[in-house]
Amino acid sequence: MDNNNSINCSINQCLYEISKTMFGELHFENETKEQCDNLGCVIITTSHILKTEIQSFQCDSGRIPNIDGILKSRLIHRFIENGNNRGKHHGTFEWYRLPDFVIIGELNGITNAGTHHTPLRECEECNQNSHIEGKINGYIKFKDSGDIMQGYEISAMYAMDIKWENNSEPFRRENRGRVMGTIEGIVSRFCNET
Repeated sequence: MDNNNSINCSINQCLYEISKTMFGELHFENETKEQCDNLGCVIITTSHILKTEIQSFQCDSGRIPNIDGILKSRLIHRFIENGNNRGKHHGTFEWYRLPDFVIIGELNGITNAGTHHTPLRECEECNQNSHIEGKINGYIKFKDSGDIMQGYEISAMYAMDIKWENNSEPFRRENRGRVMGTIEGIVSRFCNET
């Protein structure tokens, strides 16, 4: 093996498990419609406010300060033609329990798609309505820490299911949904941070 192409292992980080549940609401803000005649596509873009309560689950590490709290995000979804079809989403978020900590970062993923279908598992369809999955990344600032770019960093996957007040128009037109979900991932910290 060529040592010049080997992985650089000098980063020296400690890793800790995070395992969380989410319960909350998704509130509609607005939507726009875009049409591309050249390619024959219609895209619906929606904006929602997500607010959930974050609580520890059984795989959570006890070796870092507790980060149970509230997560707030403005989520932008872009759908193929309507809110029942496949789409993608992104947003910035704040996850906090004041005055103890705040986490600032981004989340992005895919909407109305199931990833746990055959041959992997048999618990989802490939088109999984009102289901979102993605990745969340952010920096954690605890009350006694210094610069937010130092200290702890979070990298995790999330999955959420949404139960709508009006099932005929998911993600659209003044609709509101109850959210339940999970976050599973890693919190990392450089060894030289105090």
